[in-house]
Formats: sequence, C-alpha cells, structure tokens
Amino acid sequence: MKMLRKIIAFGILIVLIIIGYQTVMRSLSYGDWETLIDDELGYKMEYPASWSAETFPAGFENMHRGLRMGIRAFFYHDLFIPIDTKTVSLYWLPTTDPEVALEWGNNRIENDRKSTALQKVHVGSGKYPALTRIYQTNDGTRRVVYIVTHNGSFVLKFWAKNYTGELETIFDHMLASFEFLPVSSQ
Repeated sequence: MKMLRKIIAFGILIVLIIIGYQTVMRSLSYGDWETLIDDELGYKMEYPASWSAETFPAGFENMHRGLRMGIRAFFYHDLFIPIDTKTVSLYWLPTTDPEVALEWGNNRIENDRKSTALQKVHVGSGKYPALTRIYQTNDGTRRVVYIVTHNGSFVLKFWAKNYTGELETIFDHMLASFEFLPVSSQ
C-alpha cells in the first residue's frame, strides 16, 4: 500500500510539473515581445521575448537562376526539443519577379509536400501585398509568405512540428508587426 501511494504521488508530481511547464511556456509566448531591426535590408519585425533570434550577414546565400539568395534572420523556440520546435526563417532574394521568388520557395520545401492554393494577402503595419501558401510535409507544417518589394523579395517561412492555433496567433502577430523602415536620405 505504501508503494502504491508513492507511485501515485510521483505520478501527480510529474503531471503538475508538465502542467506548470506548459503554463509558463504559454505565458512566455504571449508575454513581452522583442523587435529585430535590420537597417541593411530596411525592415523590422517583432518576435516573442521567450524566443531567440539570429541574424546573418550577406554571404549565407545559395545560387538560384544566377541570383544570390539566402537566409538573413532566424527566430526559434525549443530548437532542441524536437516535438515542440518552432522556427521562423526570413530570406531575402534580390528579385522583384514574384515567379522567381515562388519557384525558389517551392524548391526549398521537400518534394513530398501537400500545399494549399496560393492566396493573396496583406501583411505588416503597411498592409504590404503578399502571397502565402501552407505546406504539409513529413516533418511538420510550413506557412510561407512572399513579400515582393521594389528592390527584392522577402520570404518568411514559419515552421512547426505541431502547428496549433496558439502558434498561428504568434505567427500572425509576427507578420502583423513586419514593417519596412523609412528610407533615409543621405
């Protein structure tokens, strides 16, 4: 009987720890927000303060149709907990042709993808015209947003193993906060 009580007490303790962890993570996800500002590419975007952000200089590119295209920012949460990883990658492509940006984006997603139809949307504080598509792959869900500007294209790739409504709210906030910086006259 004593052993059974210990097992039950241990089980309750584990459940409370898991519930506490999820509550803390949820509150951190919706809590404070940080802002990444990239003066070189001329944009800013908010991300949850409980996430990490990395930026990359030009040079982390690959070639596509003779254009150097590559990752410029990477946001992540629980990167080393495979069942709960969430990431946002921001790529910059030196093309104003939406077809080239779409082709590049499609080539970056696995061949076994299932995707939604391409949709026209408006994102950011400036209601910038964009295209979006959701991909279902073997390793999770990717929501890809293409924003073409006068001097290039931004591609934002939101990825999660377990894509939930809560996570969609975070991604929506990040997209809503996307803003081009005013061009300085020098």
